[in-house]
Amino acid sequence: MEDNNQYTPAPSGGMTFRQLLLILRANVFIIVAIIVIAALVGIVYYTTEKPEYSARHSLIVQCVKFNEETGKTENAMSTANLNTIVESCKQTVVIEEANRLYFGGEGAEGYAIFSSNLSVSYNSEQTSYYIYIAYTDSDRDEAAKKVNCLVEAASTVGAKLASEGLSMTVTFMEVNDDPDISAQSNAKLVLALCIVAGVIVAVLVVLFRYLLDDTVKTKEELERITGTKVFAFLGDPEELARALAAEKTEERQ
Repeated sequence: MEDNNQYTPAPSGGMTFRQLLLILRANVFIIVAIIVIAALVGIVYYTTEKPEYSARHSLIVQCVKFNEETGKTENAMSTANLNTIVESCKQTVVIEEANRLYFGGEGAEGYAIFSSNLSVSYNSEQTSYYIYIAYTDSDRDEAAKKVNCLVEAASTVGAKLASEGLSMTVTFMEVNDDPDISAQSNAKLVLALCIVAGVIVAVLVVLFRYLLDDTVKTKEELERITGTKVFAFLGDPEELARALAAEKTEERQ
């Protein structure tokens, strides 16, 4: 008797959507097992992954230049100066000064701060300019300490370098006493990706196993292989189908 849960080949030799569903239904335990394993991997990562903490400090940029004609200092800040100011804060001497401050100012003891993430912005009237210095670390307190060292180094060494490059006095004023700290984690995304990957891998494994399986499972497959009409089965249909398939294979060889 034909098993309705098994795949029945289409007349053209292709596979219909209904036949695909029947293949997946017949291998539902394999699919569930693979998805569960993938989900467990994602859950382990979700529960053990430590978040990264990003500390960001805001500074107001001021640039003044002495006007010899009026004998007064004037505001000389413009968007054209921002790139020079940002680049001055990225210099190696600024990073070295930040590390010196991090280790208590007792000379170079190594590197705990390797770089800084800087960005700039200004208000709609372009009268106030801001520079943002951020640092990311796995420890919340360390992130805050390192970004504070970077801010102090940028405010002294970086501002001095910018002043020399722009021929004006550049100063930074802190907006807040303490940096803003936010936690960043990809655990939820990784968990979702593990589940999706488990579903895809499970379907591919089932289809791959089916394509490698050359046994005859239905009356229609037997008729297609032998080219004759099957009216009845004698004995075990599966044993008979395997025997006829083997005989057909030998004839082709």
